[in-house]
Amino acid sequence: MKTYLALALLAVACGTKNDKKTQPKSSLELLAESEASWQSMGHDSYVYTTGIAYEFDKKGWETSVSVESNKAVCRKFQHKENMGGTWKTTDEYIESAGSLGLHDQGFKPKTMDDLYADCESLLKSRTGVTLNFFDNGILKACYTSCDNTCYDSLSIKEIKLGSKLDC
Repeated sequence: MKTYLALALLAVACGTKNDKKTQPKSSLELLAESEASWQSMGHDSYVYTTGIAYEFDKKGWETSVSVESNKAVCRKFQHKENMGGTWKTTDEYIESAGSLGLHDQGFKPKTMDDLYADCESLLKSRTGVTLNFFDNGILKACYTSCDNTCYDSLSIKEIKLGSKLDC
């Protein structure tokens, strides 16, 4: 009996001595996994919407970008103000392929591939980058802590796969 107990203790000691601790994944690894999930979904037509609402001055904006055949083809921008508890559009524009990117306001018209590349660059150049993903693994947010001038940060409110905007 003592022999079996000694062998069992020896096996446990040897087994734990050689076990490698599991390291948490880096942000770059998480982003790469998300991008691989996105690529495996095979969507080349979709609409994503970004936006910011500032409660302190009751103003905000929302931009929707339509992508077809993996190319941004349409952008819709809306500036909104909270009037009596209801958000109302006070200014808007729609850009189609010929005028895409002419307006300064709103999120830049990019594809998800572009957004993944931008996020990777941010991760490699800055510390304290926050990543968030939708339940299906698609990138939802990639940003650093900042004030209300973070227009280049990414925060997607929704993605509609297989959809397009009317432009």
